[in-house]
Amino acid sequence: MSRMFNENEWSTGDTHFGHSRVLAYSKRPFSTIEEHDEVLIDNWNKTVHKKDKIYHHGDVSFYGREKTKEIVGRLKGYKILIKGNHDLSKSAKYWYDVGFDEVYGYEYIRNGIIFSHCISQCRCMPNIHAHLHDSKGSAYDYGRLNCVSVDCYDFKPVRTMDILRGWDLDSYGEKIK
Repeated sequence: MSRMFNENEWSTGDTHFGHSRVLAYSKRPFSTIEEHDEVLIDNWNKTVHKKDKIYHHGDVSFYGREKTKEIVGRLKGYKILIKGNHDLSKSAKYWYDVGFDEVYGYEYIRNGIIFSHCISQCRCMPNIHAHLHDSKGSAYDYGRLNCVSVDCYDFKPVRTMDILRGWDLDSYGEKIK
């Protein structure tokens, strides 16, 4: 498994750029949505480098096309979108046009790991997801679920390998070290 992922891969989700109601809904510690957006952009760019790969687990932006394109264009890395419930009304072409390098529906499976927005209905494989906002894992996780919402990781992306290292993946061939 460790040969299939590397240290330059990141995961995040639920950025909700431009969604002022998320400040109250998720108790995000920002005075304005503009402050929120700038902090998330800055944290992303301090974490992710230009040649890194980043999985965005959905609910990207509530802005229109041009503002979303401006924000996505400011974000470093090779950007892979797994569409969230708030992204589904827009076509894959829309998300490519605003700057994503790859776009997938609700789930994407890579090397025996499910990347999704909501928790996958399939419990047969480990699952990195978003959607729950402030629930990193613990009570619901069965040891192989992890929510990568920005709310769970100080409003910045998390290294995908750090998640995998924390899981007992022996049934998948090797333990991540």
